[in-house]
Amino acid sequence: MKPISYNSIIDFLSTISEFKFLGQNADNLLYGILVFIFSLVSLKYTKQLLHKKLKGHHSTSKLQYLVEPGILVLTNFTSLLLVTISIYLGSTFLVFGKKSHQTFLTFLTIVFFYQLGIWLDELGQYALKKRFASHNSEDNTYATSSFWLISFFIKVLSWLLIVLVLLDNIGINVTALVAGLGIGGIAIALAVQNILSDLLCSLSIVLDKPFEIGDSIVVGKISGKVEKIGVKSTRIRSINGEQIVIANSDLIKSQISNFKSLEERRAVISLSLDYINENEILKIIPNILKEIINSHQTVRFDRAHLINLAEASLQYEAVYFVQSSDYPHFMDIQQAINFEILDAFKKQDIKLFHTQTK
Repeated sequence: MKPISYNSIIDFLSTISEFKFLGQNADNLLYGILVFIFSLVSLKYTKQLLHKKLKGHHSTSKLQYLVEPGILVLTNFTSLLLVTISIYLGSTFLVFGKKSHQTFLTFLTIVFFYQLGIWLDELGQYALKKRFASHNSEDNTYATSSFWLISFFIKVLSWLLIVLVLLDNIGINVTALVAGLGIGGIAIALAVQNILSDLLCSLSIVLDKPFEIGDSIVVGKISGKVEKIGVKSTRIRSINGEQIVIANSDLIKSQISNFKSLEERRAVISLSLDYINENEILKIIPNILKEIINSHQTVRFDRAHLINLAEASLQYEAVYFVQSSDYPHFMDIQQAINFEILDAFKKQDIKLFHTQTK
C-alpha cells in the first residue's frame, strides 16, 4: 500500500473546498456550522452562569432593585433568540443573495422585537407586583379585580408599542395604521364610554389610593366601611348595616372623607352654668376641666375657658383630643370625662343651668 503523501492531502482538501452544497463552499459551510455550535453553547453557558451569579447575590446584594430585574431578564431570555444570534454569527461565513440576506435580517429583527416585547411585558408585571406586594390577594381588591386590569393594560400597551416599532423597522408605513387605530379607538370609546369611565376610575383608585378595603369613609350622605373595590363599582357597608353600591365614576367625582389616617379625634365640651354660682368657684372651673381631661392617658388637653356671658347662663367651653382613630374608644373616653365632670361639680356644689318648665 502506497503511503499518503502531503501533496495528496492538500489536493484532497482543495477538492473538498471546491465542493458546493446549497450554493455554499464546503469549507465556508463547515466554518459556519462550527461557529453556530460554538456560539450557541457559549451563549447558553454565559446565560446560565450569569443567572447563577445573580441568584447567589439575590438576598445579600445592596443593589437588589437591579439584581431582581436582571434575573427576570435572563430567565425570559428565549432559546429562539439564542439560536437566531448563533445562526447570524455562523452566517457571516456564508454568501447569500441580496433578497435572501434581506429576508434573514427581517427575520432577525422580528425575533429581536419579540424578545424585547417579552422583556417589556415581564418587567411591567414585575413592577406591578412590587407595587402591590404588601396587599393580601385574598381580601384585597388590588390582587383580585384591579390587579388584572392594570396587568391587561400593561400587556396591551407593551405589545402594541413593540408591534408598531417593529413594523416601522421592517419598512412598513405605520402612519395610516396609527391613524386608523386612533379613529377606531375613538369610535369604541364613544360606544362604551360609561364602562370605560368606570374602568379608568377603578384604575385611578388603585394608583392614587384615596381609600382601601376596610377603611371607614364618608361620601356625601353615605357613611360606612369599604368592603370591595370592583372594576366598575365600589361596595360600602353603611353604619345602618345595608350594603351600598356606588359607581367608581360617581365616587371619584365626590368629596371623600377617609378616617383611616385619623390619628386623633377632637371633642368639645360645652357647659352652661347658672349665675348663682360663686365667682371664686367659677374661676376654678377651667382648672377642674383641665385636671379631669389630663387624667386620661390617651387624651391631649387643648383649652378650657369661660367663653360667653349669655343672658341666662355662663357658657364654658373645653376642647381636647382623643389620640385614637377608634370611634367606640373615643365615645368611651368622652362618656367617662362627662361623668367625672358631673361628679366634680356635685362635690363643689356647682350649679348647671337648666331651663325651668311650668
